[in-house]
Amino acid sequence: MLVALWQGQRIEAEDAPRDGRYHCPGCRGEVILKRGRKVCAHFAHKASTGCVGSRGETRAHLALKSLITQTLRRRGLRAEPEYTMGRVPWERRADVMVWAPRSNIPVAIELQRSSLPIRELEQRAFSYCRMGVAQLWIPFLQPQTWDSAQRCDEEGWIVPRYAPRQHELWIHGLNNHEGYWMADPETRQFWRAYPEAHALTVKEALWYEKGAIKRYREPTTRLSKRYRNLILRGPFSLDDLKISFSERRPERSQYFNWPGGKIATFVQ
Repeated sequence: MLVALWQGQRIEAEDAPRDGRYHCPGCRGEVILKRGRKVCAHFAHKASTGCVGSRGETRAHLALKSLITQTLRRRGLRAEPEYTMGRVPWERRADVMVWAPRSNIPVAIELQRSSLPIRELEQRAFSYCRMGVAQLWIPFLQPQTWDSAQRCDEEGWIVPRYAPRQHELWIHGLNNHEGYWMADPETRQFWRAYPEAHALTVKEALWYEKGAIKRYREPTTRLSKRYRNLILRGPFSLDDLKISFSERRPERSQYFNWPGGKIATFVQ
């Protein structure tokens, strides 16, 4: 966690005095400050607990939340890590909440490291929609993705036969099927991702049916339900990206539900 309670008020790990006594904003259990040269400053539960805040976050995840918060603040924006609004419970706190400078529209930035049940993603999204919060969902780029990546031009890579996780497909749909941003936790850079159809080759076949009837099937292709060709454009430093808004209508598919309302994305 980047935020804890100190004397009843929110305090960030970067600003917390070492001799303070801190508590989890969710379960109110005691947490300890961890801050050093090699780790991003954060709080950890002192004792084992079932609180969602005790679920271990990787150093890269904590560092990315801190990077986004500090970068936006340097631009003069109000940005708060691990922020809750209205009736959104602690379990659904935004990784980073930032407010647009002119309209004061809140934007929830969600870094999605691992797969969550789609129902939980949809509950969060509909909650933000009801409160007028714009949403920007950013899945993590997995290190093994680069194992099969190939250059397609000066600014892009293609990952053939890429198996997108369910939350990536849901985020792609939330963005009106126009791609999504991915975060590289190792380099702390961002990539624009476009999942495109992947064609599978069906080989020719020759067989005999009952009565010695000869059958032949010509080679053909079909679109894969599982795999995509993932196009990656980048990388981009967060310093070079701004946040833009758009509106989307409610949508439903066989597998997913998306709310109507404001969505956000990065632009150069």
